[in-house]
Formats: sequence, structure tokens, C-alpha cells
Amino acid sequence: PENRTTLEVSLKKNSVEKGKLKRKSVIVRKNEPVQKEEEIITLSLNIQEIENLYAIEEENYVNKIGSIFNENWQGVSLGEKVIYETLELCQDKTNYQMSQELFQTVHMQVRERVLRFVFSLEDMDRIPGPVQYALLKKNLGCVQMLTQVISFNIDSAEDEMNFIFSQSDLSEIKSRAPGYRGVKFKDVFKAA
Repeated sequence: PENRTTLEVSLKKNSVEKGKLKRKSVIVRKNEPVQKEEEIITLSLNIQEIENLYAIEEENYVNKIGSIFNENWQGVSLGEKVIYETLELCQDKTNYQMSQELFQTVHMQVRERVLRFVFSLEDMDRIPGPVQYALLKKNLGCVQMLTQVISFNIDSAEDEMNFIFSQSDLSEIKSRAPGYRGVKFKDVFKAA
């Protein structure tokens, strides 16, 4: 069934008639009428049209936040040691043992990426410092765990690498090992 509820808004705009705009004089004449034209604009929207406008604004907002997230996520390199160990892993998949230090390094870089994103948002300026601290202390671990869940559920090694590594990291890996195709970390964990 079609929704027939309509919102009607009228806007009144006062404007000087075209061609009648003159330079203000320092001499004021009391009886000179000011010629103005009234323009009335009426907008008529039904509920579906309002929802569509709202959806467009929400989509723009989500795209903007996504762009900010990607910029901050890609802005933090995982570092030389992670790149070196990743390439070592791919050369010797059967005997390679990942170090605890590697996990800690990746963990700290993911934390850095998340914090950069969160503090790049305009809303963080409006939250008092102690509240920011409490929110981050409570939720940062969950966000870091979520990145592991996302990584674990990505289908291909290439997509997982694009998620984990920054563009500068990927360029470095390609320059060191041109034929490198990557390996899924869940496959590494299964083999261990």
C-alpha cells in the first residue's frame, strides 16, 4: 500500500527586484519605498521521499567514515620485522615457528590503527578525557579481537594481505619477493 502522508513546507524568501539594486546613498530619503519581491517556495514530500533523502545522507556519512577508517588503517605500517617474518613463513611453511614477539607487534600496530581512527573522528573532541579513557579501556580489546575474526574469515590470502598490510608494506613485500602470493594465517594456525 502506498503511503499518502505528505509533509509540506513553505519557505518565504525576500529579495530585491532584479535591476533595482542601487548603491546605498549617504543621503537618506524618508519617503522612498523599498521595492522587494517575495518568493515562496513550497516543498511537498511524502514519507518515502523523506526516507530516501535520509538514506542518501546516511550513505554519504558511512562512505565518509569508511574513507577515514581506510586512511587511518592504511597509514600505519606493520613494520620491517613483520614483513621479514611473513616472508620467512612463506619460504619454510613446515618448520617455521612464529615468535610471540610477532603477535605482540601486530597487536600493537592494530591498536595504533584503531586509536588513530577513533581520534580522527569529530565526536571524540566532545567526550571528556576520563570518559574517553573508560570507553577505550572497555572496548579496545574487543575491537582488536574483531580484526582477528575478520582476518580469519577472509576467503583469499590476497584479500587477507590487503586487509592486514598497509600499501607501503605490500609494496615492500613485492619488491623483496616479486612472486609472493601470501598465505592464510588460519592455515598457518592449523599446521601448527
